Amino acid sequence: MVPATAASLGICTAINLRKELGAAAGGGNASPFEVAVECVKAQDLPSRVERMELVVRLPEGITEAAADDVVRRAEAACTIANTLLASAGVTTQRHDPAR
Repeated sequence: MVPATAASLGICTAINLRKELGAAAGGGNASPFEVAVECVKAQDLPSRVERMELVVRLPEGITEAAADDVVRRAEAACTIANTLLASAGVTTQRHDPAR
């Protein structure tokens, strides 16, 4: 099972990678690539995902420097990655329809 946050991280990263690879290709279509997210559950309490490991497989032929740049820019543009990296707070409110 992949938590929704991990799926969102993968999709957000993929969308931004497609944009960055397309721009690197001179505005053309991005070559095929893969994004995978693996969740690692914490062994202690409270029950939670301790970390998410994001793996990006870029097209062959892209230089190491270009690959690093494309991944860095895609991650920086991803709202989900930025939120997770900033450790966003969570506020829960109970909705009472009788009020």
